[in-house]
Formats: sequence, structure tokens, C-alpha cells
Amino acid sequence: MDGSGNTNNLSQYSYTDNNLVLDTYYYRLQQVDFDGTATYSNVVTVNFNNGFTVSLFPNPFTDESNILITGNKGTGQIKIMNIAGSVVYIKEVNSESEVLTVGKELSDGVYIVQVISDGEVKNIRLVKNK
Repeated sequence: MDGSGNTNNLSQYSYTDNNLVLDTYYYRLQQVDFDGTATYSNVVTVNFNNGFTVSLFPNPFTDESNILITGNKGTGQIKIMNIAGSVVYIKEVNSESEVLTVGKELSDGVYIVQVISDGEVKNIRLVKNK
């Protein structure tokens, strides 16, 4: 985008990023002077999601792992699927913040923890090994 040239007046610019998906984005501006010198603005973080997060700890694990869900709004669902795609664990969640402990019922292997809430789906890999 072209600038206003050499001016002492306040200039306003805008840009619309039309290719967004639910994620976190980082933006900064680059200003290039007529002599080619570039300066950068501070980085601005924009969170474009419905706010819920999923954390697994520890991962990988040997006995038990915790699934932490925060910022859930409304009813959600947690599924754990094995590598073949078969559901081996399923639970409904209704609270804004919840910790579930899983693992004793799982065999060694790689799993996908899928959390569905407010039309958003998050998939995280979970590994159990001894």
C-alpha cells in the first residue's frame, strides 16, 4: 500500500485480511522511506477464535494425562480416538473450565483428543508409552 509521501499530518490506513480461519494472528507494519530505510511497528496479536483452549499434560505420558479445557461456552464434547479412528473415550462437558484425567484405560499408542465446542473442532495428538 502506498503511503502519503512526505507529510507532517496524521495519516490513517486500513487493511482487511480476508483469508482468516480460527487462529491467532500477528501483524506489524513496515514503513519504507524514500531512501529505502525501513522501520517496523510493534507486533499486534489478534485472536480470531471462540475462546476455548485445550491443553494436555503430561504428553507423552506413561500412566495418566490431564485434559484441561478453558473458555468453553455451552455444551462441548471430548472424544479420544485411536490411530484407526475408533472412539475409545467420549464425555460431554458443560462447564467453562474442566480438567479430565485419562490414561489408565488406554493401551500404549498414539491417540487423537478431539474437543468440539460451539461449532469449533480442535484435535491434539496424545501419546501413551511405558
